[in-house]
Amino acid sequence: MEKYRFPYDIEDFKDGRPWDSIRVGPKRYVVSSTYRDLASEFYNFELRPDDVFLLGFPRSGTTRCQEAIWLINNNLDYEKSKSIVIDDRCPFLDLEVQFPTPFSSENSEFQNAGENHLLKKVISPLKSLPNAPSPRFIKSHLPLSLLPPNLLDTTKVVYIARDPRDVAVSYYYLMKHLLPNDMGFEKYWGAFRDDKILLTPIFEHIKEAWGQRDHPNMVFLTYEDMSKDMASTLRTSSEYTFQSF
Repeated sequence: MEKYRFPYDIEDFKDGRPWDSIRVGPKRYVVSSTYRDLASEFYNFELRPDDVFLLGFPRSGTTRCQEAIWLINNNLDYEKSKSIVIDDRCPFLDLEVQFPTPFSSENSEFQNAGENHLLKKVISPLKSLPNAPSPRFIKSHLPLSLLPPNLLDTTKVVYIARDPRDVAVSYYYLMKHLLPNDMGFEKYWGAFRDDKILLTPIFEHIKEAWGQRDHPNMVFLTYEDMSKDMASTLRTSSEYTFQSF
């Protein structure tokens, strides 16, 4: 039974893209059309007090945070971390809505990959996480406003931000094989700048977390600080996740 009514309008967003996307809420975040049927499930995802959420815009350092925070909270068990893939130790909550759907028919590399292509075999963490043992470490690229309203009051949240210019370059190379063959970086940069790429607008995404940076259950990190001084950044993170380090 739903605890919260999903409060936002959803509108179709074509705009010449090679896939179906939608815009959500007053900040008009761009998400894959698969989000339409799952919006309420994300918004009403059942939380636990010992959950740790790792949030950030794509290509901002969330995977690096996943590994670091998991290790800190698992007694630096490197052997275990090497034996279990990161997405099993720290599931990606919204993985299935992070890619364009249907995948671009204009990209020959993807279309020739066959049915064994990783992105064609996505299994929803929404189905597996309710049965996962505690404590759960959960990654998401969704902005705070599209996640459960009681997230910060119930769980621990680590948000990582990165210079949007560097995000754009990294995101382009991640998504390149899903884009039309003639969409080079110049076109991609224009779409990113104009908030036409998945999960944009990036500044609104970051501002939502920045506005909650003083909440006792939130720690706001940056990719740049993590790169300059990993040890201090991890000490800060460990204090907020209540694990001595």
